[in-house]
Amino acid sequence: MKEKIVSEMMFLMLMISMLSLAINIKPARSDWTGTVHIRADGSIDPPDAPIITYDNITYTLTDNITSFADGIIVERDSVTINGANFTLYGSGSGIGINISGRTKVKIKNLHIQNFEVGIKLYKSNRNTIYKNNLENNILRGILAVFSDFNIISENNITNSYYGVLLFYSRSNNIHQNNIANNSHGIGIDNSFDNQIYHNNFFNNTQQVHNIASSNIWDNGYPSGGNYWSNYIGVDIKRGPNQDQHGSDGIGDTSYIIDVNNTDRYPLMYPYGSILPPNFTLTITATSGGTTDPPPGTYVYFEGQNVSVEAMPFAGYIFHHWELDGINVGDLNPITVTIRADHHLHAVLLLLYNITIRAHCINEGIDVNLNITMDGSLTGYQTPHTFTSLAGMHTFTLPQHDVHGHQFRQWSIGERSTTINVTKGGTYIAYYRTPPVHAIGITEVTALKNAVGQNCSLCINVTAINPGDYVETFNLTVYANMTELKTKLITLQNGSLITVAFNWNTTGFVKGNYNVWAYAEPVPGETDTEDNIYVDGVVWVRWPYDVTGDGYCGIDDIVAVAEHFGAIPGDPNWNPIYDITCNNYVGIDDIVEMADHFGQTGP
Repeated sequence: MKEKIVSEMMFLMLMISMLSLAINIKPARSDWTGTVHIRADGSIDPPDAPIITYDNITYTLTDNITSFADGIIVERDSVTINGANFTLYGSGSGIGINISGRTKVKIKNLHIQNFEVGIKLYKSNRNTIYKNNLENNILRGILAVFSDFNIISENNITNSYYGVLLFYSRSNNIHQNNIANNSHGIGIDNSFDNQIYHNNFFNNTQQVHNIASSNIWDNGYPSGGNYWSNYIGVDIKRGPNQDQHGSDGIGDTSYIIDVNNTDRYPLMYPYGSILPPNFTLTITATSGGTTDPPPGTYVYFEGQNVSVEAMPFAGYIFHHWELDGINVGDLNPITVTIRADHHLHAVLLLLYNITIRAHCINEGIDVNLNITMDGSLTGYQTPHTFTSLAGMHTFTLPQHDVHGHQFRQWSIGERSTTINVTKGGTYIAYYRTPPVHAIGITEVTALKNAVGQNCSLCINVTAINPGDYVETFNLTVYANMTELKTKLITLQNGSLITVAFNWNTTGFVKGNYNVWAYAEPVPGETDTEDNIYVDGVVWVRWPYDVTGDGYCGIDDIVAVAEHFGAIPGDPNWNPIYDITCNNYVGIDDIVEMADHFGQTGP
């Protein structure tokens, strides 16, 4: 009996110990555990599940749910599952939410983790899945099979084998999702006409796995397509064809998925992120050239590298760039990194040739003297022609010539032995022993090399007085041997003057004419070599035959029209197309040509 009592007491103590141990053991998480069914009649099964509804339409989680199979199975259409930011935990198998066969179901604000499939749609149409976090679901974040016209938006889908997988599904809209760190960002198998845009594809091993499918990957311009973390394009162009200069946040080249799938407007920055500030780049150029991009003001995002090339016209040379007023060198093209508003200026210079002469007035001959250019001896003596110069250069000659005569002045009036030159021409240094009488002509310029009959042409003649006295003399201009006009000129010693002569070609037959000028020697002048100056040939022509076939036809009118708007100095300026002789090719020239259409020249 005693042994029985002892035995019963020991059993009682063991039971108390086990009960105490059971009371002290706590689950790792206090979540409700099981599978929840939203039944077709609207009821929640089991009724103690942490989900409430007041209208059998909206079902709201009140706590986390842990499941070792499926999490929530929806058997009713047109309902909303509001996760209220609670979490649906899986154990590596099952489906987080299964809405197979359902229509117009909404799933929102729910965290779904560690299932085999996060959300499954099978023959499910017109459902909406948005603002959910699907993490670490082993095979699929979201799986849609034979499911059409669904919306999947604003979800974070990470760390699955497929972030999203469409299988034989059409016309779904997938936008504004963050799909990151999956083996495949999105898989598409025999699915068509799905719209996939404004998603951020971050660091998926394969961004898209596509099998026999063709879909829409952007929302047009300027809305754009998707952000792809492996896109390597740049953004220095804008517009529907990405052929206009300036940034727009869209890559200049398409993101190619395969031959049937292209994101035409890949985003340069993640959708929904704050874009970097943008700044303006203003490009200008001096006359004599242009740039690519053309001169203008363009908008670029901060950090963009913009390449700009200077393109000189014929007869000009690119010299250097000025960025925000600072000379930054002559690298062409140049790359400008956008950090602020910038002004880039291309400096292009006219190429020109000059001839340096030295002339002894006493002897009446040119003499040979060493020429210094930009402070260094050139190794050349006068006379010498320097070609393809650009910008400003200095030229210096000795103070005395080889006969000991003293430097007097340059043909441009400069009295220093050094002159600054910025344009072509002949520059003569005069040497003499004073006092002397001397005049000369340094330049004759016909403003056109072709002129129509019955038109006017301006001829400029520059005369110089390198002597020691005020001189009065006759200055005459000729066309061949025909005197055009004589003017009486009074010129101070040591000075020069440019005189304009007008040649009216009325009465002159068609042909080429040598234009030249003659300065009548003044009393006491012994050096008359430079009293004559020949400019060159001017072509007098019937003005309405610009093609040279003796007939005013449609080809002549077209040729004039092709030079419409040209003025002297333009690359396409040619005086033969200036029919009315007003230094502008305009509508009046075309009308004048039309009035003589069909006529044959005299």
